[in-house]
Amino acid sequence: LRQVRGKRPDIDPKNPDVWIRARLFKDRLHLAWDSSGTALHKRGYRRQAGIAPLRETLAAALLRCAGYDGSTALLDPLCGSGTIVIEGAMMARAIPPGLGRAKGDGFAFQRSADFDVGSFADYLDELEAKIIRFAPQTIFGSDRDAKEVVVARSNARAAGVGDDIRWGNSDFLARTPLSESVETLLVGNPPYGERMSDRATAEGLLKTLGDHLKSEFTGHRAALILGDPKLVGAVGLRPTTRLALKFAKLDARIVTFDLYEGSQKTR
Repeated sequence: LRQVRGKRPDIDPKNPDVWIRARLFKDRLHLAWDSSGTALHKRGYRRQAGIAPLRETLAAALLRCAGYDGSTALLDPLCGSGTIVIEGAMMARAIPPGLGRAKGDGFAFQRSADFDVGSFADYLDELEAKIIRFAPQTIFGSDRDAKEVVVARSNARAAGVGDDIRWGNSDFLARTPLSESVETLLVGNPPYGERMSDRATAEGLLKTLGDHLKSEFTGHRAALILGDPKLVGAVGLRPTTRLALKFAKLDARIVTFDLYEGSQKTR
């Protein structure tokens, strides 16, 4: 670098302009330029988080797995800090994930020597032009903890979708489909044994949720993230799809359910 530029770079070790990742395994060293910098799941809107918050990328994965595109109503009766419904509102309005971060020069590639500022600004303008003004269908987040709902509202405003989401403060058993004419997709990240320090309580909650889905959400759909594959059976419903994934140290599952009367054998 001295030969090319005439001096050694002055680097901030805590917040460098360019990140180089090194991975040493046995006798091989891999060097890579990290074009993102801060982890991609940090969209920039979550100013506050509740207990055991769900990563934004996992919330988006849940919605994608369920086929959500904004044309159905969206309900999270266990919304916590609101991550799933916020990601859903952004999808429904075609707001690109990380747009706010990109506009604030929040990606490492934006600080590289050959970054084309003008072309990228034009690209962001194109993306913004595709954003629709309002979510086309109802989006509803609810939680029994009123403090969590306050946090969720604040995060939604920071994400620019504060007016797209309705909020409630109640137990999930009080929630029913959001429309008689439009399908409701119920989504959630239910508590699991590790987080609640009580596996039996987690299984009981999931059974209650499954019973509520079967009795109140016939003709609609559901999608859940479960922090343990053994909890899938506790819901008491046969999944339409299953997706295995790892997050943190958990061997988790995304499961979706088509809800209908009777059993699958007689369907």
